[in-house]
Amino acid sequence: MVLNGAYLYAVLGKSGLREWADYAKWAAEAVFEHVRKTEFPAAYSRLTSHFFFADFADGRRLFETAWGEESEEEKAAFRLFEVEVDDPSPQRRDMSLYDEAYDALEGSRDLQKAAACARTYFSGEQSADPFWELLSERPARILREVSGVLR
Repeated sequence: MVLNGAYLYAVLGKSGLREWADYAKWAAEAVFEHVRKTEFPAAYSRLTSHFFFADFADGRRLFETAWGEESEEEKAAFRLFEVEVDDPSPQRRDMSLYDEAYDALEGSRDLQKAAACARTYFSGEQSADPFWELLSERPARILREVSGVLR
């Protein structure tokens, strides 16, 4: 699966579509979904969930981490909203564990390490430097846009 993904990445890269072919991302999502389905069936799926942050500081941290080196045009496309989630108990997960699994698959294609990260993620445990995200499969209502304060 990982090698096929690497091939797809190379082909789409030559076609100018590389952003759609991040094999390590899709391999990490597949590993996480397999672990969730087989070991944590009550956990929300990353594939069908909405992702939220508990506070503005975490949203800003994602913006600075993920978009810090992007062009001004790409940064302007990033939008952040304050929302109300119709879920009394969204599931809190450490996004750093997903990033660690991604790195394991991108670098050494270490499926065992990626699966271990998924187990830790879905058990609700945390890494040494947690970055919390909230998952919910319930609807959310936008209260207001807060993107402007990022720039």
